Amino acid sequence: MPLEAAEREQIITDALAAINQPGAAPDIARQVMEGIGQRPGLSDTDKQKICDDVRKQWVAQQTPALLAGANGPGGTVQACQNVLQSPDYRAGDKAQLVGALVHGRIDNAVQQAVAANNASDDKQPEQAVRSAAVKAEIKAIIQDIEDAPGLSADQKRDMQADVLAGCIGLDKDPSVDIKLGGEIFAAIEDSDALTPDQKADLCCKMGARIVAQECAEAQGQPHTLLRGNNAGTNFMSAFMNEHGADYFNAVKNAGLQAARQAQAAGLDPAQKQYAAAQAMMTAMTTQAQLLEGPAANFLQATSQAARNAMPPDQAQAAVDKVMANTVALRGVCPAIIAESGVARRNAQIPPQEQAAHAVLFEAARGVQQFANVGGGGNVMGNKAECFDLIVEDEELGEEFNNTLDLMSQGHQFPPPPVQQQAAPVVQQQAAPVVEQQANPDANALNEGAEKKSRLASVRDALRGAAGKIQDAAHDLGAGIKDKIEQAKLDRLDKQVQKRQDHGAYLQEQKDFADHVSRMSPEGRERLLADLQDKIDPDKLLKGDRQERAAQMQLMDQIEACKMSPEKLDQRSAKLQEKLDKNEEKLGRQEQKRDAQKAKVDLRAARHANAQQQPQQAHAHGH
Repeated sequence: MPLEAAEREQIITDALAAINQPGAAPDIARQVMEGIGQRPGLSDTDKQKICDDVRKQWVAQQTPALLAGANGPGGTVQACQNVLQSPDYRAGDKAQLVGALVHGRIDNAVQQAVAANNASDDKQPEQAVRSAAVKAEIKAIIQDIEDAPGLSADQKRDMQADVLAGCIGLDKDPSVDIKLGGEIFAAIEDSDALTPDQKADLCCKMGARIVAQECAEAQGQPHTLLRGNNAGTNFMSAFMNEHGADYFNAVKNAGLQAARQAQAAGLDPAQKQYAAAQAMMTAMTTQAQLLEGPAANFLQATSQAARNAMPPDQAQAAVDKVMANTVALRGVCPAIIAESGVARRNAQIPPQEQAAHAVLFEAARGVQQFANVGGGGNVMGNKAECFDLIVEDEELGEEFNNTLDLMSQGHQFPPPPVQQQAAPVVQQQAAPVVEQQANPDANALNEGAEKKSRLASVRDALRGAAGKIQDAAHDLGAGIKDKIEQAKLDRLDKQVQKRQDHGAYLQEQKDFADHVSRMSPEGRERLLADLQDKIDPDKLLKGDRQERAAQMQLMDQIEACKMSPEKLDQRSAKLQEKLDKNEEKLGRQEQKRDAQKAKVDLRAARHANAQQQPQQAHAHGH
């Protein structure tokens, strides 16, 4: 029976009164929550909602007192320390409380800055004044924590991450601007209190906490992670736009080059977009080594946070969603969409280049939609014309997902070729024409890449003493690659089995249609009555998967029994067409599966041979 609103409010009021009574035990809040959880007559859902409401109101009641004791720089730091070290608050409560402390300090600074600006004869735009005040106050908070006595470097970084992530965690409050995330990142980057390594470390810890907060709100639905535009996702996008800029540009240039070639080849719109999308997704793998240092560490930290925060059976799905969002959905694709969205309408560049950017714009939308759907989401906006072609290219999608998986594990990617190869679908058709339409900066880019390659060679030579470490890293990378290749084989096995099952289902439908078409009218009536007797509405609506499938098959057979002979013949012919197409697809999938199995077997044989050689050498030595 639903809980009455008045009764619910009374339980909350009584709980808060018990928590706030003078002389209460330090862990009184925990005791009250446990009491609600054991209260008879309440459903588990009601208990959870009541506890959440009690906790939120209790935390809100603490905030004014904490703010009152946070006067001055040292006061804020001490108040935050008191909250973070208290055993009476949950992790989520601590984030909310320290967030309120920091947000209160930022609000005061903004109000003072706006008031001073209004009183000035040289007034500046209010939004610029607000943004500058926010950044300045965040930098001051970072400095205050850095100057706090008695804290190690790691403790300072953790505390900075806690208070700033807590401030971002308040973004569900309408008063918190989404741009706060980007402003916090800008303040960290501009801080004089931190070294570059400390800034990168702080951002990784921030990203991990943001993802953990998102996981707590996902409630067992990993596909909803990082879905909303909020201060947290704004922070992550700002970080990747800064530290992933070289990677983003490399992917964009590969897509733009393919778009030019596709335009010159005279392909239809969907094929043009697909060619550019294919080049983008390929470059996301071949150029992945550009996501090194801070960007690689950030991806690994946020992925690990998702693994730790979600149940084991949902952890990989959560990691996949975090990676798709951070690298593609809110990373590469929006950057390309924003730039090409302007360039396609820029009358200052040649018409051919405008057209190429228009192709790239749609290609980036298609890749973005593919990444979102692959993570369990829906197609965002109007479906790009190339979307279906991207989805049909299973190998391209698998390589894309495998690359994201390797990134999440901190895999060291090999250097790319000096010049990104064109998309295979247009490379031969367009090469002569594109020579004349190429980007005038292409030669400079290639020279820069060659110079970078030479510098890399010198650097590698200087690192000769680290050979053993590099070998160990190579072995680790090879082990990860083995797992990826085996996972790909497992997926192909499942796809083949699914295609075989579908073929068996189609064949059964066709055989039934042919059987009914040969029956007498009387025999058909008897069969129809027998099938109708087997329909069970409960199994159809509430049964398990197999029961529902069986009921749906009965309904298909009933429909066939009611058809005229002509309709049955048409049904049989259509089913035969589907069977033929399914057989073709099955053949292709079996070929892919067999090729992948050969690759896995070959890798296993090479590993076995590599292990035998040292053993043989050792035996000969004795």
